[in-house]
Amino acid sequence: MIPFLVADRPISLSIIKGIVLPPNARIGIMGQANTSKRFQKLFCQYPFGVNEIYPNGQPPDHRLKQQTIKMVDSGIFGKCGCRLSYEELFQTYQGMGTDYGVMIDVFKDPEGTLESAHQAMQIYKSRKWPFTLVGVAQGVTVDDYLRCYEGLIKLGFTHIAIGGLLKRRENTVRYVHVRDEGLLENVLKAVRENFDPAWLFVLGVFHPKRIALLKEYGVWGSDYKGWIFNYVKKDEMIKLINSGRIHTSSRIAYKGLYEDEVNKMSEQELRFFLVRKFIEIKVISLLYGEVG
Repeated sequence: MIPFLVADRPISLSIIKGIVLPPNARIGIMGQANTSKRFQKLFCQYPFGVNEIYPNGQPPDHRLKQQTIKMVDSGIFGKCGCRLSYEELFQTYQGMGTDYGVMIDVFKDPEGTLESAHQAMQIYKSRKWPFTLVGVAQGVTVDDYLRCYEGLIKLGFTHIAIGGLLKRRENTVRYVHVRDEGLLENVLKAVRENFDPAWLFVLGVFHPKRIALLKEYGVWGSDYKGWIFNYVKKDEMIKLINSGRIHTSSRIAYKGLYEDEVNKMSEQELRFFLVRKFIEIKVISLLYGEVG
């Protein structure tokens, strides 16, 4: 299974580039169409042209390119949603050099999603686009998802993701929490039993605690929004070290730092170090074996 790290600004790409990957590992980057032109250019070039900042032994660019898969979605959960036509959206996907481009789905609405999927497939078939179009199954119930999934197959989609499983964090526009863990498993089980797809992606639900579940149902990949927040400020880090609470902190994957080492780091350097170590220890090592 491939973990996709959501990125929407250049600094995120710099952090991702510094993650140490073993030779057998693959990692994905999930971008969005409603990002800045600078980010879109860097996303297309990645890993070339991206400054990793605080390098720590990551693979060289040519190998990183071989180990990285790119996907871009329409950004429907952004502040303004997706205001692009399909022609404009697909032009953006092409310009970003993505391997996979996600259709515009309608949250929890299978009928609206299928209407959009019909438009997407018409534009996709109108010319030879350099990316694979990804359909999205939406719904509220398991039956909704199965009906939507079957409809996408009839429209000609060969790559279908499961969407709509997130809920919004209170007082924000961010959809970051799985709304129903039971529904997630039931949908995956039903899709596997009824369609047994060779390629299965689940939007927004990746987390280290769900790796076993996703692998059980043969999920090819899933994206992760919260990866970039697994760090603390220097003062808090020093307090955790001196109190011994670092060993029980779920946000700090790497427990081997000493106070003197932390004091020598800038806030940004510590942040990059901790976030990268979180991915290496909590994600890459669980999927592909120990890093380094």
